[in-house]
Amino acid sequence: MRYNTLATMGMVLSLVLGWNSADAATDFRIVVVGAKLLPTKTGNRCWDPCMPSARTALSSLTKQLAVLSTGDAWSLTTNRQSSLLKGSKMPDPYLVIKFSNGKRIKTGVAKNTLSPQWGTTERVSLDKGDTVSFLMRDKDLNKDDTIGTKPNVSIPAHLLKKGGTWKLRFHKVYELELLLVKLKTKILRRFVPGLYRVTIRQAEIAKTKPSGSSWDVFRGRPDPFVILTLGKHRIVTPHKKNTHKPIWNYSKDVYLNGDERFEFLVFDRDLSSHDLIGSCFFNQLRFAPLFQRKHFRWNCKSVKDIRIDFARIK
Repeated sequence: MRYNTLATMGMVLSLVLGWNSADAATDFRIVVVGAKLLPTKTGNRCWDPCMPSARTALSSLTKQLAVLSTGDAWSLTTNRQSSLLKGSKMPDPYLVIKFSNGKRIKTGVAKNTLSPQWGTTERVSLDKGDTVSFLMRDKDLNKDDTIGTKPNVSIPAHLLKKGGTWKLRFHKVYELELLLVKLKTKILRRFVPGLYRVTIRQAEIAKTKPSGSSWDVFRGRPDPFVILTLGKHRIVTPHKKNTHKPIWNYSKDVYLNGDERFEFLVFDRDLSSHDLIGSCFFNQLRFAPLFQRKHFRWNCKSVKDIRIDFARIK
């Protein structure tokens, strides 16, 4: 009887206080990956002063993009119309994220681009009742233009449960991409400084360029190689000929403490200038999603899957 009474009191307190152990706040690593923006602002005006012919062309491109779904459609359309973008000043975007629990994230300013990549990271505790507000602006000398706002957005339940990629679309922001990594899992354990054997294993490359054309002439496949930068360390793989699924297994031993800027670029080797297949970065290596603290897998633009191992030697 005494046990039942205590149990009943506990249930009553839970109902009164609105408390449930399953609703406790969870720590996440938030990565502001990047965004894709529409070429013109409200009123079909250029983000910065431009010629009337450029304004007309960019306005037409904005109208095309506005009716398309997010994702590859943006890259495909803008690449086809790349001549319209040349010679026109693009916005200098930055993003401010405010959480209802008081936490705030602000990115740096990305210069002259419709596709900013920030890689800004922050640790935030989130509960299912928390909301998020977004403000993206174009940095100007006098008054910053507003690119888009999205206030009081509820965080999707599946992200609070397992983490993952969160994509949003609002106003002149065609697509904003965030990564929520749930801490105290096999992802993002504490990075241990030491000597590491970094091995660039393999990748999978998209069948065609974003424009739909082949990587090489006569429907040829790419000849991919990787440039990996870890702080002051630089690792360059040899190229693999004529393949969408290169396997390098190329290693180098470097000392890492986790604070290094982590960037990789994948190129298609050509005789004159090499085509960039994809590039991504994280402000610090410790914030990159390393499964079991040593296996990195990621997709970035036309790089559909890249695998890099970090094996601690000592």
